Amino acid sequence: MILWLVLLLIFILGLFIGSFLNVVIDRVYRGEQFFRGRSYCELCKHTLEPKDLVPVFSYLRLKGKCRYCNGKIPLMLSVVELTTGLAFAGLVYYLANLPGMASFSVQLIPAGIFYFLFLITLLLIFFTDLKYYVIPNIYLYFLAGIYLVGGLVYYVSISHGGVLGTIGIQFLSLVSFYVSIKGHLISALVMGLFFAILHFGSNKKAMGEGDIYLSAILALFLGSVLSIVMWFVSFFTGAVTGVALVLVHRKKLKSKIPFGPFLIIGFVVSFLFGSVLFDLYLRLI
Repeated sequence: MILWLVLLLIFILGLFIGSFLNVVIDRVYRGEQFFRGRSYCELCKHTLEPKDLVPVFSYLRLKGKCRYCNGKIPLMLSVVELTTGLAFAGLVYYLANLPGMASFSVQLIPAGIFYFLFLITLLLIFFTDLKYYVIPNIYLYFLAGIYLVGGLVYYVSISHGGVLGTIGIQFLSLVSFYVSIKGHLISALVMGLFFAILHFGSNKKAMGEGDIYLSAILALFLGSVLSIVMWFVSFFTGAVTGVALVLVHRKKLKSKIPFGPFLIIGFVVSFLFGSVLFDLYLRLI
């Protein structure tokens, strides 16, 4: 009962964070400061009041229209908020069911921070690429930085022993991205090379340049086996979605479809179920 109450509170917190992510997504794309200046209507530029900024609720209350100009509010804003809320609640549920979380201690805090920063960055990439067909470099730098800092936390902790060593052990037990650094680096190189060949081999039409770096960084987190699962799931979901959009006349055969969201979907599926799916594949062959 307590866990479900916590999940509800985290979901609500996630809605508000999702509202802030909407600001970050748009302003980073436009090259604006997102920590300064109040939110405004994209159509009439009128500054929004707090009552206009309650996640999802304000959209429903205003029936999807701006209070000041009666212009249509993009549904995507509420989708980002709901997705962030669900993603945050899902992450807390996942962490709560990990073996090391049975007895909470301060040593577990680095892993929690790691996962939440990682999740926020994935959400920013997912919706920016979906909305604007581009993956800003700043998100890719931050994603790579999360991996490097996480590795630094682990290895520095282990080398010092004592309390720091305990933190490192707890971190490794909860964050499975540092099992074999060499294998992870090779996976990143192979995945990035594959997407680079697609990008340049198709005269930059099949894949965007951002997909090269995103695929490599995500493979860096997963390692060899799980990267294969990510690769398969991303192409499968991308192909199915592309065909479906053509059939319902939302896209044409030559229309562009952002691939970053499918890479992230592939990553999430691989991270959660990759080992099971790979074992199932081996049994089938």
